[in-house]
Amino acid sequence: MKTTLNIPENQDTLGYIHSLSEPARSKAEAVIVEIENRALEEMQLQPGLPELLKYLTQQGIHKAILTRNNVNSVNHMADNLFPLPVPGEPHPFHFDPILTRSFQPIKPDPAPLYHIAEQWGIQPEELMMVGDHADDLNCGNNAGAVSVLLLDQVNRKFVPLADLAVCSLDDIIDFLRDGFMLHHKK
Repeated sequence: MKTTLNIPENQDTLGYIHSLSEPARSKAEAVIVEIENRALEEMQLQPGLPELLKYLTQQGIHKAILTRNNVNSVNHMADNLFPLPVPGEPHPFHFDPILTRSFQPIKPDPAPLYHIAEQWGIQPEELMMVGDHADDLNCGNNAGAVSVLLLDQVNRKFVPLADLAVCSLDDIIDFLRDGFMLHHKK
């Protein structure tokens, strides 16, 4: 997106687009939607996600989605990538709330996590924010939540921002099952 729109690497994509005047803003937003729509064809679940979601559901732990993507991406994921629920069992792929970039302000601002905590009737410190980018980790850190980095080929530079770093989402199960203590909190 940054390359296509000539956005400097150190500048936030959505922030940059929102700073543009019309008609440049609408044109840039259309480019982003086109890129996102093409990406739908390649979308895959992250390793360990089905196992983690099943565990969280069995334990009665709430799940939310907080994404800078549009609602079409979230709907595509739910409709095409998640298996059908087992009759008589709670659906492990139920998320409430689902916050997309239409929720303002967007991450890394902590407001979305404050909103989720309020909806669930808990403190932000009781949340775990899992993601693969600095925006995710900073959002969690700014809210006082546990921040977990899902490692990939290009994001190891974000490890210092994370409370935990995992290679697969189901690695989180062991931390939850066995309990863990944070020795530092930003």
